[in-house]
Amino acid sequence: MTKRFILTIWLCVLATFIHAQKLTYVSRALGNTHYKCAGPHMQNHIVDMNVSGDGTCTTYSVWDEGFHPTGVYKDSAYVGKSKYTANSKAVKDKSGKTWTIQNYYGRFLNSPLNSFPSFRTDPVPTGDDAPYISCSDGRKITSLVDPVALGINLKTGELFVADNSIDQNIKIFDISESPVQTGTFGKQGGIFSDPISGSTSDMLRFRGVTGLGGDDDGNIYVAMDGFPGAEGSIRAFNPDGTLRWKMVGHFICCGGLCRSGFT
Repeated sequence: MTKRFILTIWLCVLATFIHAQKLTYVSRALGNTHYKCAGPHMQNHIVDMNVSGDGTCTTYSVWDEGFHPTGVYKDSAYVGKSKYTANSKAVKDKSGKTWTIQNYYGRFLNSPLNSFPSFRTDPVPTGDDAPYISCSDGRKITSLVDPVALGINLKTGELFVADNSIDQNIKIFDISESPVQTGTFGKQGGIFSDPISGSTSDMLRFRGVTGLGGDDDGNIYVAMDGFPGAEGSIRAFNPDGTLRWKMVGHFICCGGLCRSGFT
């Protein structure tokens, strides 16, 4: 009984001593590898990306913990902050005509158009409110459920469209005359595809594509932000679909989605 009493007294004294100490600490958010840095790091989010002829990827995002929501990347390296705001909702083709996503929706995606940090979870609108792609010369593409990003293959002149439906892949269109879909890029079903739904090992299993394009050599670049805004990343592919390089930034703030949420 005496030993227990003495032990209790010592614990009380120790607790009082610890409580009385003035703690010196810094409270901050942690993102990627750095905080408030000017040095190289991959940003947390990517909601838009444009690709130039030499393969330079220019990005825009709603937020980055390292304080560069705009970035320039090339050959798997951070080059610096962007001097202009990328926009993958509209793109000029090789003839100078502009293709634009109308009635943009972006279900589950992190986007300024979705009033960040709110995300649209209702089914994609149909009818007059349905998303579609228009050209400045009057042509239209209405065959996709939820087109969310556009890019041009600067070698072939083809139009890339990120399909944010259950397919989670890229549709390729010949736009030399009336738009005709000629192929796809990426595994149909993306991250939700079988045999292991949710697996990220296959680089062609996309999830939440937000930017894309092709350089002068036909290499293909795909930016993703996950659902919603779980991981900003860029993947660069050779024309045959083999991976050239990738960059990944992590922002773990949400659970995952199962494919039953998509149509």
